[in-house]
Amino acid sequence: MMKITSMEETDMSVIILHGDGQQRSFDVGYELHRAPIIAVNSYYMDVAQKGTSEADWYWQPGSPIISQHPDGEPLRQEDRLDIIFIGKFKVETITA
Repeated sequence: MMKITSMEETDMSVIILHGDGQQRSFDVGYELHRAPIIAVNSYYMDVAQKGTSEADWYWQPGSPIISQHPDGEPLRQEDRLDIIFIGKFKVETITA
């Protein structure tokens, strides 16, 4: 038997979250494969890969976490955070 491991992309997904007045990082549930689209209260935000440039929100390939810029005001319960993303996940196949 042989085990084959590959990474597959999810379909485009949308997650809608709300803040708590303190949280600055949010987990989308899958490793991010491409830059997500992020909107707060229907306003699109600047998004950059962590460590590359100044932005409102940051992401890192292979991580499921998006993080708000430290100078940004933490989202409150009434704030709506929309995250549109394509993730990736591991698929293991065993062949005979």
